[in-house]
Amino acid sequence: MAHEIYLIALLVISSLIIYIFGVNGVYLFFSLLIGYLLTNLLPGNVNKLVNLFSSSNFIYVSRTYDSRLVILYLPVVLTFIFMIKSVHGIHRLINLIPSICFIVLAIFLTLPLIKSSQVSSLVNNNLFHQLIINKSIIIVGSCLTILFFLILERFKFKKSHSKKHHY
Repeated sequence: MAHEIYLIALLVISSLIIYIFGVNGVYLFFSLLIGYLLTNLLPGNVNKLVNLFSSSNFIYVSRTYDSRLVILYLPVVLTFIFMIKSVHGIHRLINLIPSICFIVLAIFLTLPLIKSSQVSSLVNNNLFHQLIINKSIIIVGSCLTILFFLILERFKFKKSHSKKHHY
């Protein structure tokens, strides 16, 4: 029961952070996919890449799973920083849907990169076990939802400020 509360709290707290800062969940989702591609395309060179861009006093990553987590979340952190207040008004509430899709994908992509001893107690949880069983359906549903919001973004009507008012 405690692990179910942790999963729900993680989902709620992450959604609230994204909501408060007004970051577009679609962009976070795609930046997470970029990080995932980088971790898979650079598997042998991840440690070298992370240590190349970090000073020895600031960050030193020696374990493969730590460096893969850094590469996975670096695009997300940069996107989060640069896209603060990119969603306004009622769109912030609607943005919770792609934000939840992002968080669920982040959970699925992070777990294989964490030590198995840390994950074993979480995986034995009934709620999490159901999520793993339905992983494919959840990821496909999240991708389709994100694509829908991306298409919706294209057709969003903006108010025209170029109209002249005649009095």
